[in-house]
Amino acid sequence: MLVLAIVVALILVLRDPSTKAGAPAGSGPGGESDPAEVTQSVMTALDDGDASAIAELSRGEVVVQLEQILDSGTMGVTFGTGHVLDETSEDVDDGQIAIVVWEVVDVPTELDTYETYLVVGLLDDGDGYQVCHIDDPMGESTSSLMSDWEDDYEMACQ
Repeated sequence: MLVLAIVVALILVLRDPSTKAGAPAGSGPGGESDPAEVTQSVMTALDDGDASAIAELSRGEVVVQLEQILDSGTMGVTFGTGHVLDETSEDVDDGQIAIVVWEVVDVPTELDTYETYLVVGLLDDGDGYQVCHIDDPMGESTSSLMSDWEDDYEMACQ
């Protein structure tokens, strides 16, 4: 039950339309250009409380949203020990977009009631992938998620 509360809180924080920020484009530390590697790095940065890595690996509204998670704490959830369940990428006019479905597997026993999946939307506009969006997949297929991301990435990655 508590994991559901954490997931709902995470989704609400990540969906908060009142927060907007931008970060300079660029690949992450080490020049990661693989969407799964960038996702792993962001999840690890959340665990480490590394705001500078998050700023470097992300852009758009999600920067402030991830910083809010850092400020409020992760309630014992360890994001970086998760893993990729699925990923896909596609060429667009601005470069390449990707979707990574991330499973969070390391949650405290008292919170370990539900499986926790996150959808991570990324853009590589020439300087390496950066995370622009994180949300709950709500049971959608990867192809459906990619179609939605193709429609939304420009606004999310500003």
